[in-house]
Amino acid sequence: MLAFQVACHARGRRAGRDIAAKDAPTRSHVSTRGHGVEGSTGFTFAPMIHAMNRSTPSPRDPSKMLLLLLVLNVVASVVHYVDNIARWAVYPEPAWDNARLTDAFWFVMTPVGVLAYVLYRRGKKLPAFALEYLYGAMNLVVLGHYLFAWPWEISLVVNATILAEAATAFWLIGYTASLHWREVPASGELS
Repeated sequence: MLAFQVACHARGRRAGRDIAAKDAPTRSHVSTRGHGVEGSTGFTFAPMIHAMNRSTPSPRDPSKMLLLLLVLNVVASVVHYVDNIARWAVYPEPAWDNARLTDAFWFVMTPVGVLAYVLYRRGKKLPAFALEYLYGAMNLVVLGHYLFAWPWEISLVVNATILAEAATAFWLIGYTASLHWREVPASGELS
């Protein structure tokens, strides 16, 4: 109905006006054959639909969603780790930890996520899923800050960076589990 109203409006009519009998065939000529919604006026939604398809991860191509989640995890971890290193005294840390160890951990953990994605794209599903789980768990180490201070004892910015990294990690782990469930048979035959 919306497409018909837009097509009528494009003809100079007000949408919602009663349609004369001579215009009835216009409704039957609406085509949705992969090119958008098009009426007899030549007006089409194709450019908008194609733009949405390029920007929205498709459920048919899980690698795009996996890449999006990987990027979100990397961005959240960069924001957290940069803030943690720059404002070391504000973050609750164990006595044995220092900025170099924290920095080094990020450089160890991030390639694990990237390698997992590369393996997934190459069809190596089981190793990819195992590494995605590991990468997600490594991101969840961020919650360890709460072992040394209560959330209300920490600034809002610190809590935001911690919780953003944890949330993206949980999202990645959940999506990986759903892919694992759908793509790997119970026998584990995929390599």
